[in-house]
Amino acid sequence: MTHKSFLTIFFALVALFLLTGCHGHKDEPEPVSKRTVLVYMVANNTLGAWHYDDEDLTEMQKAVAAGHLGNQGRLLAYHAGRNDEPALIEITPQGPKQIKTYSDEVYSTDPERLKEILADMKKTAPAEGYGLVFWSHADGWLDGARPNDNRYKSFGDDRGTYMRLSSLADALNGQQFDFLYFDCCLMGNIETLWALRDAAPVIIASPTELSVHGMPYHQTLRHLFIDEPDYAAAARTTFEWYDKNEDFNNRDCQISVVRTDALPALARASRRILSALEAYPGRMPELQSMSVPGKTRYHVDMGDYYRRIADLAGVPTLYDEWKAALDDAVVAAYTTEFGIGSLLINTYSGLATFPIGSADDLATRGYNTSAWYRDVLADVPLYSAK
Repeated sequence: MTHKSFLTIFFALVALFLLTGCHGHKDEPEPVSKRTVLVYMVANNTLGAWHYDDEDLTEMQKAVAAGHLGNQGRLLAYHAGRNDEPALIEITPQGPKQIKTYSDEVYSTDPERLKEILADMKKTAPAEGYGLVFWSHADGWLDGARPNDNRYKSFGDDRGTYMRLSSLADALNGQQFDFLYFDCCLMGNIETLWALRDAAPVIIASPTELSVHGMPYHQTLRHLFIDEPDYAAAARTTFEWYDKNEDFNNRDCQISVVRTDALPALARASRRILSALEAYPGRMPELQSMSVPGKTRYHVDMGDYYRRIADLAGVPTLYDEWKAALDDAVVAAYTTEFGIGSLLINTYSGLATFPIGSADDLATRGYNTSAWYRDVLADVPLYSAK
């Protein structure tokens, strides 16, 4: 082989190596972490105006700086606040790192925006498992035919627009999260959890209104990033932060951890009790309310409701079966003596539900469009009667 031929082959091999190396670098996937948690912060509302989003982002930064994510955890936040364009950021030990910005012409309460963010999360921070925290205002199961009507808000408040529960369920369909954590009010009711039961095996939520301070991220996140997340500890940490915090005038927190695979058994037990009713129970003013005193009572304690319904129907033994199904579903339930607005908590089962007192209640705030009504109550003779 001549010297010239050798150089020609050598440089060709070098060029091929460089080309291959550059190509490999360009297409190199993001490293897969153990767990990625996304906090979906819809803060272009009163919470953002009062800077509670900034407070919680600071707490997240403290948690990351303290090593609460472990060696293989990543924390992302989609932040849609009042003054900046919506952005997906990663909270790192060095500070927040902006990943992508988004046009605010699409509301953060649009299910298409939520699906876009979830796709970007998985592309940016692929992981063996994912957790999703919802941060904003919320109103539980309230739903209806008009997506942006104030009377039918379920989750979020972005400049006065809201996401229906059915839309939220559709956006989460097929996502398969390790857990959902609702850092917002009134999402710990059977109607909401039933609609979202296929999105995650565990849902942490409050059946009452939640303080504007929300989750203490700097204390709670560590329980969600260990190899086997301790969901009960995460809920208990949130509860204790309120119960023992001397800086708060009112110590008010109700929070529960629910296993969604146990909800079908609870649904069957609920249907059996309701099927024994021969007449609507009326207003039942003695029920333990989960709503702030003075507001319309859309949420009551589920355990108290079904106990009273079973007594009215003359089937107390069915309540015992129902309670066993509830205890199987509610992994942990914590409550202070009072809720927001000096709501006295005399009994607390961990879940709320809508109290149906008459046939007219079935159409209240779109209740008869809910998945819980369709799947569980529509077959009950009394409730399906026209």
